[in-house]
Amino acid sequence: MLHADPRSLSDEDLIRASASTPMEDALGAGGCLGGILVVLLLFVGQLAFGSTALPFVGGLALVVVAAAIAHRVIGWSRRPLREELDYRCGQAQFSRYVEEAEAALKRGEAGWIVLLSARGLPHGDFRWLRLSVRKELSVRSDLRVWGPEHRTLQRVETNVPDAIAQELLGLLKACDLTSLTDAPVTVMDGTPCQLAILRREPWAAAVAHCNLGGFYFGQTEHPTMRACFALYDLAWRRLWSDPADG
Repeated sequence: MLHADPRSLSDEDLIRASASTPMEDALGAGGCLGGILVVLLLFVGQLAFGSTALPFVGGLALVVVAAAIAHRVIGWSRRPLREELDYRCGQAQFSRYVEEAEAALKRGEAGWIVLLSARGLPHGDFRWLRLSVRKELSVRSDLRVWGPEHRTLQRVETNVPDAIAQELLGLLKACDLTSLTDAPVTVMDGTPCQLAILRREPWAAAVAHCNLGGFYFGQTEHPTMRACFALYDLAWRRLWSDPADG
């Protein structure tokens, strides 16, 4: 399966084929632990033993570097699989999805396209949304949720109910795209989001990011945060249907 075209694999097969091997996990853990030890020993060793500690610390640093290189080499064969999985989960470069949306608009496939990604920190899931408003004012939604802890990808593609579609169109028409700028980040974790809203006629596009955790720190009036919050609520509280719930 390592040599198969990643695009031809199902989500389940792709997740299995791209998983880390025990050797990769061991090298990754060893490299992280070794890096921490190098920093600690460099500081403590200098205080306790002066320059005589440098050769030992230098040797340990070389071991850590070797582990990092080995980790990268071992995982190289799975790189295309992992890149494809990242793309399906919505975790590829955000600009890639924006470029695809621009191409779809130029082909006349939609009048508006909305993209939103949201990551729950420090240990939450990753969520991705695409809404396409067609000429006949119907809306197609593509929602994805990646659970990193159990390596699960859930996807729901569906037509948006008419009432929500009209609500979304009203939200988009009322939105001043020039006001969608990066919002100040006021938290260390929270829910960082990336947002893109693209319109075909007249052509306009806005890309910005924010952190929804800022809603608890007086940032509720920022246009980007208001838009992200409204779209997040629409997508995962009103449209999302967890397949696990049957």
